[in-house]
Amino acid sequence: NGLKHVQDYVRWFQSTGWGIALMPDGKPGIEWESVVTIAGKEIKLIVDAIYIRPDGELVICDYKTGAHDPKGVMQLGLYATAIEIVTGIRPRYGTYLMTRKTILTDLVDLGQWDKSFFEYQIEALKSYQKADLWPASVGNECQICSFTEYCQAFGGTKYKEVPLMQITNRKETE
Repeated sequence: NGLKHVQDYVRWFQSTGWGIALMPDGKPGIEWESVVTIAGKEIKLIVDAIYIRPDGELVICDYKTGAHDPKGVMQLGLYATAIEIVTGIRPRYGTYLMTRKTILTDLVDLGQWDKSFFEYQIEALKSYQKADLWPASVGNECQICSFTEYCQAFGGTKYKEVPLMQITNRKETE
C-alpha cells in the first residue's frame, strides 16, 4: 500500500503545477519546523508541506493518513500564523491532503485565523485552567480517549458514574 500511496502522490503533485515553497530561512517547505510564542505560550509545530501555486500564493497542506475527514481548519490557521510570525510571510490558503485517496480538500482562506484570534483562544484557555474548568471539546481525538464512555459531551453511557459537578467542585471539598 505504501508504494501505491507514493505513486499516487507523485501523480497528484505533478498534475497540480504547484511547487514546494522555499522559505526565507532557505529551507524547503516540507516538514517545516518552528517554535513560536503566542500569548506567552510556546508552541512547537511541524507543517507537513508549504506549496507555492503558479500564481505565487502559498498553500499550507497537512497530510491526513487516517480514514476520517478532519474537523475544522483551525490547525491550518495556526500554521499560517506561525509562519507569519517567523518569516513575515502569511500563506493565504490551507488544505488537507487525504493520503489514502490522494484527494485534496477544498482550499480555505485562512485570513480569519490570525494572531489575535489565537491570543484570545490561549488567554481563554489560561482562564479556564486557573478556574480549574475543563470544557469538553468533542472531535477526532475522542476516538482514542480512554474517558469517552464517561464523557457526557461525547455521549458516553457511563457519564453519570463520574458526575460533572463532582469533577468541577473537587477543590472545594479538598
